[in-house]
Formats: sequence, structure tokens, C-alpha cells
Amino acid sequence: MEPEATASPGLAGKIEHDLSGYDAVMTPDEVSRVLHVTPKCIRDMCASGKLVAVKVGKLWRIPKPALVEYMSGSQAGIA
Repeated sequence: MEPEATASPGLAGKIEHDLSGYDAVMTPDEVSRVLHVTPKCIRDMCASGKLVAVKVGKLWRIPKPALVEYMSGSQAGIA
């Protein structure tokens, strides 16, 4: 049985600290600046389910905890 990949609590805490200047729900533009990719890339990640997000009308919104989880490797498959 393989060990389950989990993110380091220390890493998640550092990411949360780094994102402390952002609102609890972020736009694709904000997330794109954090991840250094295009807003279109973020919208595509939202649409494909790679990044947990909510569509409000035509606009994507990304909960900060979902971004922290993605960045810490839980969703990205990095961990």
C-alpha cells in the first residue's frame, strides 16, 4: 500500500501567509499573478477542474483555500 501524498502543514502555512493580502475569494487575474501564468490558463484550469473554482455568472472565482491546496501540492500532484 502506497503512502498517501499530503502537503506539509508548514508549506500550507507559508502559502497562506504569502496570500494574506488577497481577499478570501480571488479572481483569475489575481491567481495568474501569483502563479505566473496567464489569466486564460487559470480560467482553463478552473473549467477543467484542475483548480477548484466557482463560476458566478460568466466569471470564475477561486476560493483562497483551494489555491493554497493547489499550491501546496495536494491537487497539483506535486506532493
